[in-house]
Amino acid sequence: MTAFYLLGLKYLGEGIEQAGLIATVDKLYIDIHRAIAAFTLVLMLLMGWSGLTRKKEFHRKLHFIFLPLYTLVYLSGLFLFRSN
Repeated sequence: MTAFYLLGLKYLGEGIEQAGLIATVDKLYIDIHRAIAAFTLVLMLLMGWSGLTRKKEFHRKLHFIFLPLYTLVYLSGLFLFRSN
């Protein structure tokens, strides 16, 4: 839900900066963070799909990629942004 909320703020709303989230680093690092976050969102949807359709082998293999990336995105977001 958080990913959809932040994407909605960025592309459908007035922007993340107007919502009170301010980047503390160079734009290049923010773009890299967002690219990895977008890829991780796709993996999250694949994880949900593979779990619902009971594709156990695919689901188990995918979590080795998804979990480290999700953790990286979450923790880097704590350091790359500050709120008002």
